[in-house]
Amino acid sequence: MQIKDKKSYKHYNLQKFLKFYNDEIERLGLSQNISISNSNTSHSSRIHNFRDIIIFILTKQGSNSSRFMNKESDDYDELLDKLYPYDRTKHKDTYVKYAWDRPSNTILAHMEKDGLKFIHPEQPRTLTPYEAAIIQSFPKDYSFSGGRNAQYRQIGNAVPPRMAKAIGETILKMVKENNIWMLNKAYESAK
Repeated sequence: MQIKDKKSYKHYNLQKFLKFYNDEIERLGLSQNISISNSNTSHSSRIHNFRDIIIFILTKQGSNSSRFMNKESDDYDELLDKLYPYDRTKHKDTYVKYAWDRPSNTILAHMEKDGLKFIHPEQPRTLTPYEAAIIQSFPKDYSFSGGRNAQYRQIGNAVPPRMAKAIGETILKMVKENNIWMLNKAYESAK
């Protein structure tokens, strides 16, 4: 198979890996098949190492590394516990996998450094800037400047537009109520 562009080559390699993984899962009699569509839009995730991809695949939706390393947790996974690469005394919730039916964690500017706290619920990757911006309530067509890391930083440092609107409306309401109260007070004292 001849592959002409880098994006297709990456997708081809990922598909090869997924076939290998799914074949092994089937051979072992387990039921954890995964798939990835080729429906990429204009956004892209960062490149991940093999260990992190395995952790992304095996972590349950809505779970995190502090739970998959805890033998008392329902999410405990011996393989994930062994794969965990960081100092456990300092970093327990390094990996956080989102779930479709739960609210998002706070989107942080730290996404610029790594996205391990922002793992896609179904695909073995971290969130793209586009997805992070949608979670932050930016309009779908809103554009950020710079490269991917600069975009993560801008999104993480921003006040979410819907939140800013709610705060602004509350302040405006309070100002109006306060002005009416002050006008009434002035009217009463003028009598």
